[in-house]
Amino acid sequence: MLYKSLKTSKKPLSQISPSLMKILPPKNLSKKLNALLMIFREFWSTYFTTKFIYILLSLSLVSCSSKRLKVIKVKSIARIKYGKIATNFTDCLIMNKESCEVFNLVNQYRKKHGLNPLLAIENCIKAANYHAHQMQNNDELSHYGRVETWSERVKRFDAVGQHMSENIARAETSSKAFDLWTQSEEHNTNMLNPVLTHTGVGYSNYYWTQCFLEI
Repeated sequence: MLYKSLKTSKKPLSQISPSLMKILPPKNLSKKLNALLMIFREFWSTYFTTKFIYILLSLSLVSCSSKRLKVIKVKSIARIKYGKIATNFTDCLIMNKESCEVFNLVNQYRKKHGLNPLLAIENCIKAANYHAHQMQNNDELSHYGRVETWSERVKRFDAVGQHMSENIARAETSSKAFDLWTQSEEHNTNMLNPVLTHTGVGYSNYYWTQCFLEI
């Protein structure tokens, strides 16, 4: 009981336990005990205040770390699923010279119409390149291959998103392929679709494919 009184009371020792004061030397010891009591109270208050601040800081650090890990995890999943993603609108990644020309023409066209340009994405480029080569080998302009549909192809290359579309053309130059798409309502709609975010272009001997994604 005396311990609890010393811990919680703000009264001097003489008022807390008069009986104790009777058996102790009245002045010197009383002053010393009162001094010890003040030190004990100060320590008790400081200890718990410090501990409380430490707990708050620990919780804040854990919260920040969790958020950071979550962001890193989301970015890592995106890289694994879609391959390399460009960080600026002029980076053609693994596109060849002809494909990069179409990529830039389409982005300039979107900007001219007040739309955001598209970022290059590796798996989309691979899917477009594959289909351009398939059309050249089969000498056939079509969204469908001999062994798989368009949707099966983009799924196989992990080039899928919330919205997907594709443009194809047979033309001698990149500018002619682009002009053909602007003259076709469906192809032009694909190039100017405001929800799209990423793209990839493939080219093989006059055959062109552009893959569009929203991710």
